[in-house]
Amino acid sequence: SLNENREMVPHVRATDFRKNVDYSFYVLGSNFIFMGILPFTILISLNIVISRRVKQYFTTVEVPDQSMTLLLYCIVLVQMVCHSPRTGLNIYEIYQALTAGEMSLSHPWLVDLSHLMLAISSASNVVILAVQDLRF
Repeated sequence: SLNENREMVPHVRATDFRKNVDYSFYVLGSNFIFMGILPFTILISLNIVISRRVKQYFTTVEVPDQSMTLLLYCIVLVQMVCHSPRTGLNIYEIYQALTAGEMSLSHPWLVDLSHLMLAISSASNVVILAVQDLRF
């Protein structure tokens, strides 16, 4: 498209295939399950199991160390907060595909926020582990 100075400005548009309701339902639905719900469930479940075992270990050794448990909770919390926008956008897109049949995002900045949060998620583990390492 052209801007006010009649210069070409690149932009991204959804293809017809991307706008297809079947694509949205099946691909985004499986993405939501396998990249959203399943990892969150596994992460929370494993965190609960590990934190219980850590508590059992420290009660038998009689060393009250909460930093390892705090580390686990911090990592899980950061991951859940950072991945929530992406999961929310997937839910919204699936809902739109089922109800309206047409895909449109009235706030495109949400996609940018989702990408930023995923980048923060990737970088945050190093920061959390570095801060935690100072405590040991």
